[in-house]
Amino acid sequence: MGDGRIKLFGKDNTQVLLESNKPVYSKFLQVWDIDKKLLCDLYIVKEEITTFVITQHSLYMYIGVSSGDISVLKLDQDLHVEKMNYTIPLSASLGNSTEVFDDTVVTHILPQPAAETKRVLIIFRNGQIILWDIQESICISRTGGSVSQQLHNETKKVSCACWVCPFGSKVAVGYSNGELYIWSIPSLTTGNVSAFDYSSKNIPMFKFNLGYKSDKTCIISVKWIYAEGKASRLYVLGASQSMQYYSQMLKNYPQLISIETNHRDGINLSSSANFSGFSNIKNLYITGHRNGAITFWDASCPFFIPVLQLKQQSENDHYLSGVPLTELYFDINTPLLVSGDQSGMVRIFRFKPEPYAYNSFMSLTGSTKKGVDHVIQSVKLMKTIGAVTCMNIDHSSGHLAVGSDQGNVSVINMDGPSLLYQKHIASEISTGIISLQFITCSLYGFSKNILAVGTNDSSVLALDNETGNTLSTGTVHPKKPSKALFMQVLDGQYEPITKDSLDLREGNHIEDATTKKMYILLCSEKALYIYSFEHALQGIKKVLYKKKFSPSSCCWASTFYNASDIGLFLLFTSGKVELRWWFFLMSARKWIPTAAEQCSSCGDR
Repeated sequence: MGDGRIKLFGKDNTQVLLESNKPVYSKFLQVWDIDKKLLCDLYIVKEEITTFVITQHSLYMYIGVSSGDISVLKLDQDLHVEKMNYTIPLSASLGNSTEVFDDTVVTHILPQPAAETKRVLIIFRNGQIILWDIQESICISRTGGSVSQQLHNETKKVSCACWVCPFGSKVAVGYSNGELYIWSIPSLTTGNVSAFDYSSKNIPMFKFNLGYKSDKTCIISVKWIYAEGKASRLYVLGASQSMQYYSQMLKNYPQLISIETNHRDGINLSSSANFSGFSNIKNLYITGHRNGAITFWDASCPFFIPVLQLKQQSENDHYLSGVPLTELYFDINTPLLVSGDQSGMVRIFRFKPEPYAYNSFMSLTGSTKKGVDHVIQSVKLMKTIGAVTCMNIDHSSGHLAVGSDQGNVSVINMDGPSLLYQKHIASEISTGIISLQFITCSLYGFSKNILAVGTNDSSVLALDNETGNTLSTGTVHPKKPSKALFMQVLDGQYEPITKDSLDLREGNHIEDATTKKMYILLCSEKALYIYSFEHALQGIKKVLYKKKFSPSSCCWASTFYNASDIGLFLLFTSGKVELRWWFFLMSARKWIPTAAEQCSSCGDR
């Protein structure tokens, strides 16, 4: 492909897409053994190779270069490339024309159907179309080119081309301005006289404009499918606005520049040269990787663009670098990033206030360097037990809750950092913490800070945020537990319950929490459950709503929000996707228990 990509098709409908970081022309031609995954030969050309084609059922190939010349190469039995004596120079292919042409880069070399060994069609970027006789070494016909462009006073470039006739009498050519022409070409088998008429007049047989009015969308690919007597089809692919926008964005975002620090708890920071902060990015996406790297992406367009990357490195302690990340927590308001990895290491990144300095930055070692802005203010580390599976932050107290795959809940004071307490949640079925959430509510007439814990075996319990003591008399869980995927505590106003949401929301005070109905939304592989949070505090195993998943199991769940409601996103092993709204889930229940009923009811349903 002309944009630096190669697609390979394998057995059982398998495909692989190879993409170059820099989609530009090269002076190197590589020969690969796909089965052995080995580079067999490297052929070097003095000029940039702009196109090449291998003739069918042979070991010969044509290559076109930026100067407009064409050479013939052969692949020998040892898979080495050797140059043949036959060449098609630009001066010969233009037929000794007195016209002066610019942009004579060869874009397409198309052996003519039914005459592959005798004729070849050469198309230049400026629109010139040459039919070349290989045996006689002469130009048979010439069409296209700059004549039509001069008539319309516009500049357009050839972007793609293909044959649209099994006998080689018609060729489709796509242009950069969205136009698609069907040109008539003299055929060896038909001897079509009308083709010479079209060629002499330098006009296409058909003309299509795929753009709308002033929208000049570039044609990037054309593919003709022959139907053997039936209606053949021509597939045309135009460059979408998002692809054009992506090309512009790539110019604005150069390659990430690496900055290394020698601090023991330091990082390797890579950033785009003009990165000026997260607030300037409309949609921010963050990924954690197996090598311990964290990448920030600008997701404002369909093609994500990397803007910042952090890599943890340490020469003294090998566990500080290269460990797969398992969990990320990001707060753009602070801004604060917390990462957890497979070894239980938790890193707390605090970013500098925006906007960042543009001329220099201070590294963690205190040295001043010029170049990419330094955005990290501090990095703090804390070791926990087990691979990190979930995290949450209580901003009012500065506490960080960390859950692990071994069933441990660690609460950390981020100012130190220091470990406040660690609680092990035992399970006979499956250990592991899937969710942690800080909540403030009224318990026995007093305001209480609570940490809600969801475990891998679909159990839910409440801990005292300050001490880690268990507040509920027992865990709340289904009769037939299955692997839990998601847990969140929600209130009757369709908002997640947090200490910040209760304290900072206008007209809402801590004493108002006594009148709120809080619910636990629990999603497992087998079913969806809604519990009363007050029931969970009392250890009452009453299911307010249950929805079984059948026939396929759920494999991923999450919530999303709009101005008035909360949506639940469910992904199933069959590939099916379901969207459910919290309002309709609540309406589906037969009844909503009152405060008195919540205190008196018990049992398991």
